[in-house]
Amino acid sequence: MQVGSDSTLEFIANGSVAWLINSTADLAPNNNNTDDIGTSAKRARSIYVGTSIVNDGDFTVNTAGGGHLVKRGTNATFGVVTLSGSGTAIIYSTKINTDGAIFLAPMNASGTAGSVSITTSVNAVSATAGSTNASDTRDVHWWIVNAA
Repeated sequence: MQVGSDSTLEFIANGSVAWLINSTADLAPNNNNTDDIGTSAKRARSIYVGTSIVNDGDFTVNTAGGGHLVKRGTNATFGVVTLSGSGTAIIYSTKINTDGAIFLAPMNASGTAGSVSITTSVNAVSATAGSTNASDTRDVHWWIVNAA
């Protein structure tokens, strides 16, 4: 880890990552027994490199074309399912939380489209996406967002 002359903190975590602090103030620890990068003017607090990155403020992408990238796979928080002949599909993920939200986006015009929603869910197991039309066979992208 190093701090460059332009106040950019750089560290390596499965590739190159740069975090711009935008301040000439010293980097200082917090009082919560967590790693901290902070200044009195602008700060990024409680950054964990490894399995989680936590920020006490807004997450902003300041470059057009930048965005939020999410890996698909087993127990993911983002993926795609295809509605069957009955207009339903099951989303399997241990990340499903009945207190969270699952956003759905139908993607093509297969079958006769209906309104798509989550009809049932089982905490940490699965959720069923269902259409109001049993002939709906569209691909549906899903994204799980859980409260912190």
